[in-house]
Amino acid sequence: MSDENFVSLLDDLLSNDYRSMGDAIQPRVAVLVAIDDRIVYQRYIGFGNILKLEAIACNTIFRLASLSKQFIVYGIILLESQGKLNRQDTLKSFLSLEFIQRCPKISNTVRIQHLLDHSSGLDDDVLVTLKDETYFQPGSQFRYSNTGYILLELIIEVVSGQVLGDFLQKFIFEPFGMKTSIVFDLNHLQIVNRAFGYSEKEDDKHYFLYDQSPTSATRGDGGIYMSINDYFQ
Repeated sequence: MSDENFVSLLDDLLSNDYRSMGDAIQPRVAVLVAIDDRIVYQRYIGFGNILKLEAIACNTIFRLASLSKQFIVYGIILLESQGKLNRQDTLKSFLSLEFIQRCPKISNTVRIQHLLDHSSGLDDDVLVTLKDETYFQPGSQFRYSNTGYILLELIIEVVSGQVLGDFLQKFIFEPFGMKTSIVFDLNHLQIVNRAFGYSEKEDDKHYFLYDQSPTSATRGDGGIYMSINDYFQ
């Protein structure tokens, strides 16, 4: 299929899908398609902030949620290339003495590689309630784990001596010219030009901004924000 036919097909698909929805329930989206590092299609639909009628554009900032994890992977690979860690290292080499004493089994059997490929068998998303047990022998099965990426975030911070946001800014965001990218923290509760979800009020005529709780995804497993232009970089 030629680029022109693909673009036409995608445009028709988006137009037809959105036409079939009532205006009130239409999602607000930014779409960018690139082939061989060349942008062949861009389209922006709706408002990033419906209360302010701020239209979505190429620089509108979205929460990446679990797409954040790929940047954690990059950080681990970068540190390994610098000789600062090995993916076969166990957690005991990096985590606090308090964690090691509380979870000795996990600390001695779970390796960085297990966290990366979701084969650690870890439960729970809250480290303070994490029990010293796994669903299976680490490395033997697949089980999606946000906890694993929270631990990878901590490993990056321990090894680099930087908080995650500063580390990613120095080694990824700045080198690749990603000017809108940011990692959530308590100093960035208000992110400028950000897209929000929204929900109807009881009268079905008015809306309020609706957002995930900050605790639903911490920094390493889902707390990176950026625009579609930055993501393309």
